[in-house]
Amino acid sequence: MAIYTDFCYYYSSGVYSYAGPTFSFGNQTITNYVQGGHAVELIGWDDTHQCFIVKNSWGASWGENGFFRIAYTELASVVQFGNVAISYTSTSMTPTPNPLADYYITTPNAYNSNVPMVNISDPMVDVSGNAPLTVTFKDTSPSTTPVISWFWTFGDGATSTVQNPTHTYITPGVYNVSLETGNDAGVNAVTYPDIVTVFQSPASNITATILSGRIPLPVHFTSTSTGTTIISYHWNFGDGKTSAVQNPLHIYKKVGMYPVTLTTYGLEGAANTSQIIVAAYPAPIAKATVNRRSGKAPLLVHFSNNSTGPISSHPWNFGDGQTSSARNTSHSYIIPGMYTATLTVTGPGGTSTKEITIVAR
Repeated sequence: MAIYTDFCYYYSSGVYSYAGPTFSFGNQTITNYVQGGHAVELIGWDDTHQCFIVKNSWGASWGENGFFRIAYTELASVVQFGNVAISYTSTSMTPTPNPLADYYITTPNAYNSNVPMVNISDPMVDVSGNAPLTVTFKDTSPSTTPVISWFWTFGDGATSTVQNPTHTYITPGVYNVSLETGNDAGVNAVTYPDIVTVFQSPASNITATILSGRIPLPVHFTSTSTGTTIISYHWNFGDGKTSAVQNPLHIYKKVGMYPVTLTTYGLEGAANTSQIIVAAYPAPIAKATVNRRSGKAPLLVHFSNNSTGPISSHPWNFGDGQTSSARNTSHSYIIPGMYTATLTVTGPGGTSTKEITIVAR
């Protein structure tokens, strides 16, 4: 409908009537201009006060808890209930449908003033948060006759007959909320579309290209965390270094066992932490000694393993086709010749070898 200055800026409650081309406000004389179009829904009437009851689209904080009343004399000659735009007028204006209206508050059935009008004041605006999300709803439906029944539909399959219920949303999603109120004169309902948005809380998870190795050890970490509203990441690499990058690269330069933690943060302070262990090792160094390097065949040689560093295996290859897995061992060379004996040590920090030349004459 077309709206004037006196309605747009100065109406707060009561039955509205057009104030004329000018009106007084305090010590001011204000010109009453057409301000534009306003989308409304005509939902009822009140013969006692000679007015129609209209649902406003500016929210519950405006007018009479989101409604306003307008005198019968101010409406166009054709009045329709339901999904229709209407224009109000004075005797100096020609009533016309409002072509500017492009949004409607839908309340399908007209009713008299004894039937409760439906209004939800809490939440006043759309609410959102991480699951589980608890929301308290408040019914502020006005009525000249007391409301005696309430039926809430929360959009997730749950309902309530309490006037001001509290409901917890478990599953992420976007939900419509409906309220139907009733008394002896009848019932009425309103639906607030997409008023509640529930997000999946963050769940941290980490993968890494490598979990152990020789220093300097480069590790590329990846966050495989889940959650619909992860807004930040905090990595602690366990060596005093941190990062806020989603998938960082970090190089460990000192030997040690490092607990790596990832904390993901969602809306309203929700957080979740995951941890893995990275082990950075020194490289093993192969060292070997023998009691003799040459002699007459058959030549018995005692081999000693003096290697350093973390070592998981230490095979010997005596150069004549024979081997041993013992740490310290002995071997006899039967056939004269020159042989290369090799000790290979392997650990989490890598592999190292040591060669010794043996001559059997």
